[in-house]
Amino acid sequence: ISKRADQLRESEERYRTLFEGANDAIFLMSGDRFVECNEMTLKMFGCEERSEIVNHHPWEFSPVRQPDGSDSREKAREVIQSALRGTPQRFYWKHTRKNGVMFDAEVSLNRLESGPEFMMQALVRDITERVRAEEALRESEERFRTLFENQGEGTGIVDQQECFILCNPAAEAILGVPPGGLVGRSLREFVTTEQWALVQSQTSQRKEGK
Repeated sequence: ISKRADQLRESEERYRTLFEGANDAIFLMSGDRFVECNEMTLKMFGCEERSEIVNHHPWEFSPVRQPDGSDSREKAREVIQSALRGTPQRFYWKHTRKNGVMFDAEVSLNRLESGPEFMMQALVRDITERVRAEEALRESEERFRTLFENQGEGTGIVDQQECFILCNPAAEAILGVPPGGLVGRSLREFVTTEQWALVQSQTSQRKEGK
């Protein structure tokens, strides 16, 4: 019995070390209430005491509605019930810190067996910086697309076989093809034999970094 007790204590200590040392916020839930959380949870949500988290509901740390328009309380209950039925959940969520500042999060819910009842483990990862980077990239691509589409000079991008994979309306007009009719066609169709030899020569030099 003593050996088993020692093994159980060591197991609990290992779990506690992982629990407290995690870079993600970790909650333990009973039904739709938090019953435990790690230190990262307090830091992520701007709280000082576990009592500010424990015995509260997840929608208390969320705006009234999620970005897709869904009611946070209803959506939270929906994913919680799905997890409790044994289907792991992973989804995007907009959370709110104690000071009211919202942040983007990736949430994972998994059911845990705890004696006669089921509990649930929730992992919350702050992905605010990742979302901002994705938005900045999307905006950059949109600016490029706008500039590319509206410039008066015929411009195209070709693959290694000199086939168009992207072109602007000016290129289509200059080469005399209808809108959307240039992609997939080879530049070879629009140049003389001498010009084609020059294109291939210059392409070879570009591939060499020249």
